[in-house]
Amino acid sequence: MAKSKEEIRELVGQMTLEEKIRCCALYQDRFGNLPRFGIAYRSCDNPSGGWCDYFRLPREEMEDKFWGTCFPQAAAQGATWDPELAREIGEAQGRECKNQDVDIILRPGVNMKRSPLGGRNFEYYSEDPWLSSEMGAAYINGVQSQHVAANLKHFVCNNQEYERMTTNAVVDERSFNELYLRVFQLILQKSDPWTIMTCYNKVNGKWVHQNKYIMDKLRKEFGYDGLVMSDAFAVHYQQDKVEGHKCGLDVELAEEENHVHWLLDAYNNGEISNEELDTIATHVVDCFYKIHDGYTVPELDLAAHHALAKRAAIEGAVLLENDGTLPLCAKEEKNLAVIGAFAKAPCYMGGGSGHMNGHTLDIPTEEIDRLLGAGNYAYAAGYQINAGFPPEDTPRPDLIEEAVETAKKAERIILFTGYPYGVESEGYDRTDLFLPQSQRDLLDAVLAVNDNVILVVNTGAPVDISAYSKRVHAVLQGGYAGEASGSATVDILFGLAEPGGRLPETYPCRLEDTPSYLNFPCYPDTVPDVTYGEGLYIGYRW
Repeated sequence: MAKSKEEIRELVGQMTLEEKIRCCALYQDRFGNLPRFGIAYRSCDNPSGGWCDYFRLPREEMEDKFWGTCFPQAAAQGATWDPELAREIGEAQGRECKNQDVDIILRPGVNMKRSPLGGRNFEYYSEDPWLSSEMGAAYINGVQSQHVAANLKHFVCNNQEYERMTTNAVVDERSFNELYLRVFQLILQKSDPWTIMTCYNKVNGKWVHQNKYIMDKLRKEFGYDGLVMSDAFAVHYQQDKVEGHKCGLDVELAEEENHVHWLLDAYNNGEISNEELDTIATHVVDCFYKIHDGYTVPELDLAAHHALAKRAAIEGAVLLENDGTLPLCAKEEKNLAVIGAFAKAPCYMGGGSGHMNGHTLDIPTEEIDRLLGAGNYAYAAGYQINAGFPPEDTPRPDLIEEAVETAKKAERIILFTGYPYGVESEGYDRTDLFLPQSQRDLLDAVLAVNDNVILVVNTGAPVDISAYSKRVHAVLQGGYAGEASGSATVDILFGLAEPGGRLPETYPCRLEDTPSYLNFPCYPDTVPDVTYGEGLYIGYRW
């Protein structure tokens, strides 16, 4: 079913003006949607084959429907420093996409982390363009080996979530080229993503999709000739649509019934040419035939995918502190306490449009049961888990009191901490680096009666545990490690696996130590221009 460039040009030449214009936006959630030519394909933020709200339904409402393998989030993958592993994950997600009729997976995100507060930092590999490009390019190559289009995003300088749809990133030329553009340039040298997504924000005064200087960097200097789409509903007004398409934007990611009428008016007024519409239609059709190239829909081996997710979780787990306490020996643990509600309900991913439910979720306490036997250790929740955007932190003195009594009787404690679902999410940023207050109160109370504590931390971005890291015997940062995080964590704690991770981003001692501290606005500030005053000096460079 593959088509040569000449065949694609011939097909585009057969299109009516309205058909070409229909290529410029989504219709009935499909790219192209050209029934006369049998062309229509769709995108999704994950391989599960449904829109995000569908997969936010409670598990019991989904019955036995297929969800998908939830692999470690990009930040946890970045901690592996292993591009080959990223390629394997890409292949697996590509197989699941193909099986569920997802043609474009809206990943990977490769934006730089100029502040640890960024709400979507867990979706990005690193604060360094080289590491991010190695991981991102390998992931793209893996996905596309299964004839599913990867989507490289968010081009460019989408480095905060707060007011992301109105913010103007003010960046000096050197930093823009050497950091924020560089990661995209490097990836295009190592892979050929079939699609790229532009960002919501402006850069130096103009929306990126209609910023000719920036789009010329992508199209001309970097030589990108694939499909460029906007982020969802990012193209605001009629003139923005026309100008964006003239600058190199192909598809507006939105259901837009007025799009045909507006672009038809622009064509009749001489604002957009037939040649420009031909280029857009060519990119849309070319992407379709790359995806539908005689590839057979694969049978899925979900057990193998789960094993890969577990291996990735182990390779990305970072042992931040250890005085020799780890690894534990299951045969010698006679009076162990497990404290923390995350031991029974692990938080394994961040919030936002990329949400998906893991097909097989490993629970830490169930894994400990297998090693020690059910009932051979004590458990206390210690805190209440709330979900939300963001979730409330509910004080529970009764749970802390129960945990303290449990700790008093224990010889050793494994204490699970982290961020409830929604603390880190698309749409907003964090305001501090601390664990929820209820968890800090729990830590203070437990350590006051028993300091033989191993601390497990599951967050998608840096967290300040400086008040506790030297008071406990070991600290394991597992990150948002996907559906197998529970078994991976327990295997590491009990010496059945080696934690392979190294931090892919800087963990500051204080938020005030971060170079973007004075230039990273958050609620209730209203700052239309965000100055990247730190220049090149993000993360370890500072």
